[in-house]
Amino acid sequence: MAGGQLVEWRGERALARGLDDVAYGDVVSIDGAGQAIVTALRDGELELAPLTTRVPARGAGVRRIGPHAIVAGPSLVGRAIDVTGEPTDARGPLRCDTLHRVFGRDPVTWPYVPPRRLTTGLLVFDLQRQLAVGSSFFVTGPREVAMHLMSHQHAADRICVVATPAVTRRAYQVMRRPALPCIHVAPAEDASAVQQWLVPWTAIAIADGLRAQGHDVVVLVDDIDSWRPHLAHGLPRGSLATQLAQLSARAYATERGSVSLFARVATQTPAIAAAFDGSLDLELAVLGHASRPATKYVRPPYKVPAPQLLARSVIDSAQLAELERHRPWLRAHPKLDLATRTLIAGGQKAREILRFRAGMSLDGLEQLACALAAQHVLELQAEAVGAFIDAYLPLLRREHGARLDAIRKTGALDDEDMRALLALAMTTAAPFLLS
Repeated sequence: MAGGQLVEWRGERALARGLDDVAYGDVVSIDGAGQAIVTALRDGELELAPLTTRVPARGAGVRRIGPHAIVAGPSLVGRAIDVTGEPTDARGPLRCDTLHRVFGRDPVTWPYVPPRRLTTGLLVFDLQRQLAVGSSFFVTGPREVAMHLMSHQHAADRICVVATPAVTRRAYQVMRRPALPCIHVAPAEDASAVQQWLVPWTAIAIADGLRAQGHDVVVLVDDIDSWRPHLAHGLPRGSLATQLAQLSARAYATERGSVSLFARVATQTPAIAAAFDGSLDLELAVLGHASRPATKYVRPPYKVPAPQLLARSVIDSAQLAELERHRPWLRAHPKLDLATRTLIAGGQKAREILRFRAGMSLDGLEQLACALAAQHVLELQAEAVGAFIDAYLPLLRREHGARLDAIRKTGALDDEDMRALLALAMTTAAPFLLS
């Protein structure tokens, strides 16, 4: 079939003539400029949305490639590709020839599949909520915690697909030195706005193809807010909430495989919430609200400051160093930084009291109990802490001696123990709070 010719170039849009048998949404190749998507057909002319910012020569040739399809196979794990399937990680050609339609049709109905549990690796969710494989969630909170969530999916033998819509230097650093074995979909360095718009659609299409091959896949669209400005340049598929709902609808489980979707957003809105099955606030994991011990079914949460870590930092210099390592990151989150600094102040206050008042008469568990008590009774004035610990220690040994012996024997401090010790601390502190 003879090719067509470019007749006009406007950067984000172009016009071509002379191509037959081209459909809306097809992909064409423009000599010198790379690929483009057909966005309109009218009177023998094609309106095209170029995927790159490279400017072609006047009258450049245009050839039809066909429906927009992307490579999809397990061999892509550990590679970074753009929306055309070209590698962007400088690691040579891809070893995958299985193609899957990006805008293919999903089934209207599918057979009922008994739900399977989807764990996140964050105990604050895994021990309190039953999430199902094949669900969709929007998540708010730090990227580091979202990547920990994906690391857990890899550990659970699910294939991870991470979509980064924005062209940033950080995105390319992540692609070239991936900390997570995943399929990373990100725009090429010369990507147009249309290519950046296509990134989430490409990622979900790859996941769809892998599901058809019998795999469990988890997709993370890393930054919805960086995707929002490009919606106007893509194919007309509706508002942000509408397009998110379309992406979310492609997350489901079959008898052979599944696709689960996480989309990270900066702020929650009712329209965005309506597009997903549920939401996860990753700040909860950062705040350390997951205090239960890990089990063989779930992995420990992302290691960030939590009350237990802060308490141990009072008596353990290694834990204090670990805490300080997170301070630069916390400064970017004022609310978390304020809470952490408050707890650190309480820990430092308890450290001085334990060092100069209790001395070596306390073992490690009693020191930990005193540190937890001093940190949780934050209303105590500094001059009252010493008298509070003097009153708390005898009660602790008398009323919870058997409990302390059991904790020493098992080496585990569970939620019931914590509640009992802190209840005693609150009761003991009452007179000092009133003084």
